Amino acid sequence: MRKVYVIILDLTSFPLLIGAYLILLSGYCLTKTNIVKQLTLGLLEDVKVCSILHLEELQVIIAVLALIHTIAGTNVMLSKFIKNRLLLDFSETIVLIIGLVLMMQIVLIFML
Repeated sequence: MRKVYVIILDLTSFPLLIGAYLILLSGYCLTKTNIVKQLTLGLLEDVKVCSILHLEELQVIIAVLALIHTIAGTNVMLSKFIKNRLLLDFSETIVLIIGLVLMMQIVLIFML
C-alpha cells in the first residue's frame, strides 16, 4: 500500500505547488495589482480575474489536493515507524476516516 501513497504524493506535489503559487499571486493581486501585473507579464492585470482565481473553484481544488497529499504523506510516515501490520492497518484506516470527514467538510463549506 505504501507504493500507492508514494504515487499519490508524486502526483499531487506539482499541482499543489502551482495552485499555491496561483492563490498567493491572486491574493496579492487583490491589493497590489500593479506589482502582480508586472510579475506575471500582464497575465493577472484585472482585480476581477484575481478575485475569481482567489475565491472560486481553485481553493476547493487545492484544499482537496492538499488533503489527499496529507493523507498519503501521513500514511507513508506511519509505515516507516509502525512495524506491526495490524497496528499499521488500523492507523491507516483512522487517517483515511479523518481525511474523509475533512473532505466532506471542505466540500460542504464551499457548496453552501
